[in-house]
Amino acid sequence: MRVSHHEVGGLRFAVRTAGAGPLALLLHGFPDAAASMDPLAERLVARGWRVAAPSLRGYPPSDVPRSPVRLAELVADAVGLIDALGGDERSWIVGHDWGAVIAYATALAHPHRLAGVAGLSVPPLPMLLGNLPRHPLQVLTSRYMLAFNAPGAARRARRDDLRAIDRLWRRWTPRAAPDADALRRAREALIAPGAFEAAIGYYRMLRRPAFYRHLMRPLPVPTLVLAGSLDPCIEAGLYAPHPASFAAPYRVEMVPGAGHFLPLEAPDVVADRLLAFVKRLNPKAPAE
Repeated sequence: MRVSHHEVGGLRFAVRTAGAGPLALLLHGFPDAAASMDPLAERLVARGWRVAAPSLRGYPPSDVPRSPVRLAELVADAVGLIDALGGDERSWIVGHDWGAVIAYATALAHPHRLAGVAGLSVPPLPMLLGNLPRHPLQVLTSRYMLAFNAPGAARRARRDDLRAIDRLWRRWTPRAAPDADALRRAREALIAPGAFEAAIGYYRMLRRPAFYRHLMRPLPVPTLVLAGSLDPCIEAGLYAPHPASFAAPYRVEMVPGAGHFLPLEAPDVVADRLLAFVKRLNPKAPAE
């Protein structure tokens, strides 16, 4: 993977790139780093795609903004990066965790700019909230989100040497030890000055009504949603069929035996299912 740098919205983004063909913008989540998308990227490149995996706003080596993160800025980052990378209407966004939220939000704001999106390990918001009454224990599972919204959360995490990152990785990778290199890269990105504060700032968007107004709409582009069947982060029942989440072709599928970090734990399965979905939509799309 080569690393290039692109200025979007006044910030400088580091982007891992490879391949030739239609563009797949690969967006990582929390607590993670762009290099965690490499196993998936390698498989997409081998099958005729061009990939670009940026470090998100607030994650070094991309710039750390001084102001709190906002959803509209994250959407503008995604569209700006597609433009900077020469993407076209064949472009896809494949997002994991917060990257999935950004993918959904970008599809809602700019449906004509994308061929489709794939969300890994996080369902669209109408699906999640629509199924939540039947799975109330998810509120307890997601208590870390409340902790990140508490005053002094970043200060306490730094005082604990960011061991919260290690705990989340161990909890969300239930079948085996976390990928040591990936965990190290995540810690290295978030230990930089201001980075952890910016990263947990994503969770503070959950307090803003505009976040829900934007995301509580049916997705207008083809959408693939994949989740690990053993993911302790979000209960499998929250992915139950919810057609009101979609206004275009979609599929929602479980990846057997996988936890939360699908690009690392099951890159072959993710690539196969993504390209099969793309191929059904467009038989001329590269998939071999």
